[in-house]
Amino acid sequence: MWRLMQGSGKLGFAGVRLGAAALEARDPWGAQAVVPISDVEGSETDAAVRALGDELRQTVEAAYLGRGTVGDRAARLGISRAAWKERLCRADLALQAWLAERERQAAERRQVLLRGVLPAVPAVRGLTR
Repeated sequence: MWRLMQGSGKLGFAGVRLGAAALEARDPWGAQAVVPISDVEGSETDAAVRALGDELRQTVEAAYLGRGTVGDRAARLGISRAAWKERLCRADLALQAWLAERERQAAERRQVLLRGVLPAVPAVRGLTR
């Protein structure tokens, strides 16, 4: 999805040039939305959106890439404004879960690498490993 925005990043993802304070925005419900500002973040966001089911992915794409009002975009998907909001909420939760799982897997891989790379440390009295 971010690639579709035809940004200036080397991998083709959308880029932004914002001050540090503007990188994080709060929506009316208090949730925090962070704009991907690098190709790596754009790539990760794109993979997360692609992992959504068709219904949620189409709604997210319409929200970010569609033209017209929310009502117009919802109508093109054949849903009400209430369904539009519900789908975006479900998509947000699914994206959070996908990213959290990805981070959990990365942390697990780091631990495996550390166990294989670091030499065994002899036990020191009073210290545990």
